[in-house]
Parts: sequence; structure tokens; C-alpha cells
Amino acid sequence: MKSWEMNYSDEVLNEAKNLASEVTVKSSDDGEIVGEVEGYDVKTYMVCNSPYYPSCNCPSDRPCKHEAALVYHIIDHLELYLKQMDFDEVFDLVSEDDLKGFLLREFESNPDLKNMFFDEFSKKPIDKNHYTKKLDEVFKRGEDREFHLHGFYDLDLMESALYDFIFTDISDVLNAGEYEFACDLLIRIAKLLNDETISTYDSWYGLADRFMEHVYTLSYSIHLDSQKMDELDSNIDHIISVM
Repeated sequence: MKSWEMNYSDEVLNEAKNLASEVTVKSSDDGEIVGEVEGYDVKTYMVCNSPYYPSCNCPSDRPCKHEAALVYHIIDHLELYLKQMDFDEVFDLVSEDDLKGFLLREFESNPDLKNMFFDEFSKKPIDKNHYTKKLDEVFKRGEDREFHLHGFYDLDLMESALYDFIFTDISDVLNAGEYEFACDLLIRIAKLLNDETISTYDSWYGLADRFMEHVYTLSYSIHLDSQKMDELDSNIDHIISVM
């Protein structure tokens, strides 16, 4: 016995089963199902894809056979009354892993879809203002209490943030194909490191290594002209000297 059937007597349920085929559904809009059984109006709502709180206008003062008959009718034809989720609802339920798995399977059998995906998401313009402001914030960290007097950045204060910027953000810019912008950011960093810093030498090694990896990458790039690389090269003497 189902939980909903506990609301009815066995006698009512037996009669309702025989009446289920005689139910006439008049409307089923927005989750409300209105029908007729033996001349009486019956109604229920679909909640979580199940009939909820059926009612009837017959004179019975207890849960009646007409209500139960409507429920049995709905159960027998449930596919007609199930709420169909729209695309947005289904999409919201899909996990990131499931979505990636689905796409990877589709890419294997549909090269055109793979190419469309690549074209759509590999060429999105980056927010250059975001990276410019982020580098400004990194430099701001290097201003000690006496910066307004001597104007020299303390590399020790911004070492971690600058390393992360060089390691992650510059890499992201390069991966986005913005080679000239990446070079401009490196030039800003090179100028700062070349002549406006004070530090212990321990701060230099990791920064210099990572910085020069990008310089070497760009020096072999087919996307930059020699003038841009000359500007970068002219500002890395001090960086090279500490490596």
C-alpha cells in the first residue's frame, strides 16, 4: 500500500480502482488537474510530480472514492501529467564534471562541434584593464612607510604577489594570445626591478627565473616585432645579473 492510500478506507480504494477508467479530465494547466467522476467535480495539484491534496464536491464528509479514483487515473496515465523541465532547469542541475564529460564524448564523434567550441572560447578578449590594475596593486604592496621620501619599492614586501602575477597572470595573458600586452606588462615589471627596488637578494632568484622564462618565450615568438623585444631586452640587465 502506498502512503497516499493510507488516507482512504479499503472499501473506498476498491471502489475507486473500478472508477478510475471513468474519470474525465477537463483541464490540466499549470499543475492543476480538474476532472469529473460520476457527475462530481474532482481536483488535485501536481507537486513533485505526484497528485497532492485531492478534493471533491460530493456530499461525503470523508476522503471519498472520487478523489481516490482521480489519483488512480493520474497514476495510470502519469506520463501525461509529469512536469517537463525546460532547458534552463535541466542545465542548472548538471554538474560541471558531468557537463565536461558530455562535451568530451560529443567532441570525439563531432569534430565540427569541437571546432565551434574552440573558436568560441579560445578567442575571447581578455580584460586588459583587469591585469593593469592588478599589477598596480602589486606595486602598491612594495611601498614601505618611507616610500614617499625615497621612491624605491621594497621588493621583499611584494615578492609573493609579484611572483604570482608573473607565474599566473602573465601566463594567462600569453595563453590568450595577447603577446604584445604581455610584453608591455613585462616591460613595466622590468623597469621597476631594474632601478626602483631595494631588497635582500633572496627575493630575486625565483622572480628572475620565472620572469626570464617569459622573456625567452617572447624572444622566439613570431607575433612580436623586434622593436618591442628591444624595449624589453633593454630593461633586463639587472635581472640577469642576479640570476
